[in-house]
Amino acid sequence: MEDVMSVPRLNFPDRNRAPCANCKTAKRKCDRATSLSCSRCRKHNIACIPSATARWRVESIDSTGQRLRHSYRAARTEGSVSSPVEQTATQTPSSPPCGASITPLPFTNFDLVEINVPPFPAIDEDLPPDLDPVSNSALSPSASAALPAIGDLPAELDDPYLIPAPAIAPWPTSYLWQAFVQSIAPGVSLEEEGSDNKLTQYFASRVAGTPSLFSAIIFLSHAVKTNWTTDISSHIDSTVIAAVAIAMEQEAVAHIGEAMSRHLQPPPQSSAHCITTLTTLITLCSAYIAQGNIPKLWACLQQAMEVARKGFAASVAIDESFLFLVRWLGYIHIVAMLDETGYSIDAPNYFSIAAQQGHSSLNPEAIFHDVDSFLGISQAVGDLLYRLGRIIRFQRYPSTGDTNKTDITDMEIRMQLILRKLKAYKQDGRELPSHFDHYNEALVHTALLRLLEFKQENPQSKLMQSTVAQILDSCAAVPEKSPVAKLMLFPLFWAGVHTTRPVYQSFILRRLEVLRSGCCFSNVGHLIEIIEQRWLGHKNGEHSQGTHRPLP
Repeated sequence: MEDVMSVPRLNFPDRNRAPCANCKTAKRKCDRATSLSCSRCRKHNIACIPSATARWRVESIDSTGQRLRHSYRAARTEGSVSSPVEQTATQTPSSPPCGASITPLPFTNFDLVEINVPPFPAIDEDLPPDLDPVSNSALSPSASAALPAIGDLPAELDDPYLIPAPAIAPWPTSYLWQAFVQSIAPGVSLEEEGSDNKLTQYFASRVAGTPSLFSAIIFLSHAVKTNWTTDISSHIDSTVIAAVAIAMEQEAVAHIGEAMSRHLQPPPQSSAHCITTLTTLITLCSAYIAQGNIPKLWACLQQAMEVARKGFAASVAIDESFLFLVRWLGYIHIVAMLDETGYSIDAPNYFSIAAQQGHSSLNPEAIFHDVDSFLGISQAVGDLLYRLGRIIRFQRYPSTGDTNKTDITDMEIRMQLILRKLKAYKQDGRELPSHFDHYNEALVHTALLRLLEFKQENPQSKLMQSTVAQILDSCAAVPEKSPVAKLMLFPLFWAGVHTTRPVYQSFILRRLEVLRSGCCFSNVGHLIEIIEQRWLGHKNGEHSQGTHRPLP
């Protein structure tokens, strides 16, 4: 009796609603959701144990979600950041919400076959002030004077594994560099630390003698750390750090402009030059994703795709460093096509083209054997998402290309084949053997959700809501502290956009708060605001689309 009384009392709706372990084994109906133990266990006088394979692997999910929402709103209030509702009410026509009306790029020709790419630094010329994340004029003269020149940086910074000595710790560049090596690189990667970490291997280890890449990494580090809930070091002025980041961005963009002008001229540049240029461009793309700066991101992506296209015509095409960067570039392109923002760049399926040949899962029972070791996406699933993205993009921008019923049928058959394979595996009650399988399952159902939206399915239909439940089941099957859980941003967002159930919303907020603490490049705090705006719109009977969200 004392053991029973020691169990914390929970509200019944917040409990684990799956059948207990005994009822699940006996395949009997369980009523544990209405009491601390089910009637069948009480009748047989046995312990009623919650199922370890529960459909929802969370405890007190509603109260936890409410606590997280309250703490997040309190943090935004303390930081003088208004709530989503207040922002909508107080915005003026001169300052439109980012993404609500994106100003077109200064160039509109996205044909990658023609070599007619403007210099990269020109993207700043026609940007409206509200889309420029930081302005040099906002910096104080003292902050600008405190900027160190590239040549004045400590020589020890060439070592990517360096832990700074106290003598150089006050340097903002040293702080941002170590933040990238020690926090960002392991935080966003599946391999948390050591030489196996891809960002350390392909990015940090290349900065020696490459000021453009070093500058881009410092700029990326500031953009990412600004989004994370971790505190910036108190002994460094945040204004000075922001000033250093701006200077580093300008330095990297200037180098890219010069590199691209040489890249477009024969003879072809060396493999090292191509890889360095592409690495710097991917770093800048990641920084603009973190900032939510869509025009600069699109321009930077276009430049990177031009470098990739010309690289495949040279000897660098078989270099694993080059292929790794191209796969990452292809992934960003796929996600951008599936996004709601005005993305009209046309490009090949670089993710599949540069896929790791012969790579397979270490688990022989895994459903998906062709998983990318950094992005976690199966080649088959990546190809499916690319085909769906092109269909959605051509519908949005008919002038950029054409699609027909055969393309849609081809994509649907591929999707049905994967879904049937997953269903057949799980029909005997078996769990998917790996976290990567659960992640790719979530991506396939996310693709199905986007396809149903493309076909204008009723958002509240049974098929749409069951698809949302399938996505969240796959996300919940991966523990939140698992490295693979870092990848779940994309399915969590789309499930959040289309759900109205409080239990689902609480689960999504909880997982997003974990990601916001230091697991991805995107501004997850802004993503949470967008989802909450959608939920508020659902309550008011509204349905909004086209709001910018950060790319994963």
